[in-house]
Amino acid sequence: MTEKSPREYTLRTVFIALLAGVAMGLFLAPRTFTLRHGSKPAETLSQKMQSVMELVQDEYVDAIDGDSAVVNMMNAIMTSLDPHSRYIAAEDLKREVSDMRGNFEGIGATLRSDHDTVYVGQTLQKSPARAAGLRPGDRIITVDNDTVSGVKMPIDEVIKRIRGPHGVPVTLGIMHYDGTAVHRVKVGRDVIPTNSVAYSGLLDPQTGYVRLTRFSETSYREVLDAMEALEEQGMKALVLDLRGNGGGLLDAAIRIANEFLHRGDLIVYTQGEHQRRKDVRADGNGSFQDTRLFIMIDEFSASASEVVSGAIQDNDRGTIVGRRSFGKGLVQQQFDFSDGSAVWLTVARYYTPSGRCIQRPYDKGTDEYYAEFLNELMAESGADSTLAKITDSTPYHTTKGRIVYGGGGIYPDHVIAYQHDSLIVYYNQLTNHRILERTAYDYVAQHYDELLRNYPDEKAFSTRYVIEPALHDKAIEAGRKSGIAVNENSLAKYSHRIDTMMKAYMAEYLYSLEAFYSVYLDMDSELQTTLKLMHKAK
Repeated sequence: MTEKSPREYTLRTVFIALLAGVAMGLFLAPRTFTLRHGSKPAETLSQKMQSVMELVQDEYVDAIDGDSAVVNMMNAIMTSLDPHSRYIAAEDLKREVSDMRGNFEGIGATLRSDHDTVYVGQTLQKSPARAAGLRPGDRIITVDNDTVSGVKMPIDEVIKRIRGPHGVPVTLGIMHYDGTAVHRVKVGRDVIPTNSVAYSGLLDPQTGYVRLTRFSETSYREVLDAMEALEEQGMKALVLDLRGNGGGLLDAAIRIANEFLHRGDLIVYTQGEHQRRKDVRADGNGSFQDTRLFIMIDEFSASASEVVSGAIQDNDRGTIVGRRSFGKGLVQQQFDFSDGSAVWLTVARYYTPSGRCIQRPYDKGTDEYYAEFLNELMAESGADSTLAKITDSTPYHTTKGRIVYGGGGIYPDHVIAYQHDSLIVYYNQLTNHRILERTAYDYVAQHYDELLRNYPDEKAFSTRYVIEPALHDKAIEAGRKSGIAVNENSLAKYSHRIDTMMKAYMAEYLYSLEAFYSVYLDMDSELQTTLKLMHKAK
């Protein structure tokens, strides 16, 4: 260690003293503050909070947005408790409720933002947007005669204006991708489902696959319908893919887990300082209690995903495959305010059947909580194998006596480590910088009618369409212009993956998210590894 000279210490001390002087330099004489509604000084916590807000409104040097100040103050209070308690403004709560409900009122189109312009990204099947003739690449110029393009309007505001009550149409000013004239299009609004099952199908004659992206009010019914349809097609084993599923409703997780567990099996229990322990057990009415089950998770599987995974793992009912999950073991409850806003307050912890609480530590604060997750993620992605940092060394036991650990997420029975291949870095750069997605989107926008004439449905597209060399080269050139140096060795090895990814994006923009997965799954190396494990175990 290099020693500091006395002069360095002196300068440092003087500098700190100067900062302290700046902080206290121009200070008015103190005075007692009383609440507007009474003469007593603030004494209780609630009175002090009200006093602070009144002080800011009445005395602060600059004009402030009162609503924003309340939001910031409430969020500061919530995040000081734990990382997942939060205050939600009324407008934000509407979107959150739509996600949980599994539908929203709108026109049924996804939007993209590029610089100061909003474009139609994809129109959902059987939606008012598709019925009105909207297509990928359409530029939205006006919404009900109000200009929204070229005026620096945030995309959230554009979405808010386009969404609206079922049955009340909206008039959009549209400019087609290759056009110059603005066309006025009246588009109806409807109740648009936001399916949580992104894809389901058979991977082989006896293996079903269901990819679940969230746990909403409709998730259980969607999963059950998908599994029943697969069973009719001959399914004997199931891969339930929860990768990237950040959670949602606890009730949906319980109902889905119940389908696989036997009567009396403990699914989960919850407990908090103000909530007594509550056990939830399987009722024995599940239709898939004997179906072979593999569940895929990763570092972004959290909350309800971990409830299902933990229940299956602790009851030795199935096999967990992938990478350690996020580690969110806290349960939030919504408390509504009269103005439409709400607080999501953590009221309990949940525990897996063996007694594990898989919540990652958050005693160092919310910022450190997420920073530590990112640091661990970076460490694991660069290591030779996925690390197992166990924050709770207490051994817990599954029903068959296997040892499992709590704290920091669900650790899978079979780990799929990150792929370590220097040649794949180039492909990852093209994907992460959205080069492949943008190239596919632009091509669909330019050739939409032609593509649908030649490939009227996703099956025809999936089986017959082949990426043209010119489109492949266009993606490589777009990457080069974005600063991604061409790697010929990587291209030699991963050209097919590049083309398949672009084809999957094209399928999504032309048809649906389900069409994306129908193309993508063949190149999903983690899914292929899971299939090999299933066949080997059998």
